[in-house]
Amino acid sequence: MAVVAFALLWLMPQVVLLVGSVFQSEWLLLVFFALILALMFFPFVFLLTVSFALVGKHHCKSCGHRFRAGDESEQRSHPTRFPISCCVFSALILFLGFVVGPLVSMHVSGGIYTPADLRIIMLVVGWSLAAGMCVLYQAIVYRLLRRRIRSPLMWAVLFLLPALVLTSLGVHYSLPRVRAQKILGEGGFAALPKSAIDLRVYGWWCPDEMGRCMMFRATPQDVEEFLNTSPTLKGRKCEKFSPERMRILFPRDTTKWMEYKEAGHELFGHSSGPRWYKEEIRSYGRYYSVPTKDYRKSCEVIVDDEENIIYIKVIWS
Repeated sequence: MAVVAFALLWLMPQVVLLVGSVFQSEWLLLVFFALILALMFFPFVFLLTVSFALVGKHHCKSCGHRFRAGDESEQRSHPTRFPISCCVFSALILFLGFVVGPLVSMHVSGGIYTPADLRIIMLVVGWSLAAGMCVLYQAIVYRLLRRRIRSPLMWAVLFLLPALVLTSLGVHYSLPRVRAQKILGEGGFAALPKSAIDLRVYGWWCPDEMGRCMMFRATPQDVEEFLNTSPTLKGRKCEKFSPERMRILFPRDTTKWMEYKEAGHELFGHSSGPRWYKEEIRSYGRYYSVPTKDYRKSCEVIVDDEENIIYIKVIWS
């Protein structure tokens, strides 16, 4: 039933969006966002409900009669109360690691996001799932050990340890250097140079495209070593640019197109990416367009030879 409910919650926003695009009704758009919110918190609410069923007291509230038969000694012993404060604190710790930490990392890396950004939705869904799994683990541990452990400190350790471990992993994998190594590995590039500084990482995801880009500054020797040792760039020829022949974004003023063309400059269209990703080359630099074996993936490398900066973008479509 849980799988069916989750599938319905996943499909219903798409259906509502399709109907809304056909009828162009504002209230359908509100329903769509309400279903998105329901989808974001569904894993946590579902697992929290299961946990309540596990730790619930199986006896009548009026007369105290147990619904399940048990040993007389077990009935006479009073179990430790469920440490709800540790449960809430663990959910807050996970929220810091799964939502706040990655958002801070994206902000430091120059990422641009809005409250409706799909990345934020996926972060909240990840927190919802992790928090729900932690609550379920806590309910199982309480169910098994509630008559054996009396120390509040021991309960705090048992309840908070999974949240601390998951938060540490979440913070680690959201660090710019770790994310950069992942992008380099996916694109088939060499490892990040030791002299790399000013590191920035950005990623985006939408239904028809997913991409990641990064930049770093290094010494001229490390820049050349990175380009020469990257498997993806072996045997690839680059386009060289200079102030005499620049790589320029298509101007809004169409009258300048012919002027740039006659001057020998190369024009290109704008693509997805943050503001710090420098697509234009108006000084000395190099450009690599790297087709891959997977036709759905493409890579590009831009080298600023004056500033010793490398820009890398990997896109899946």
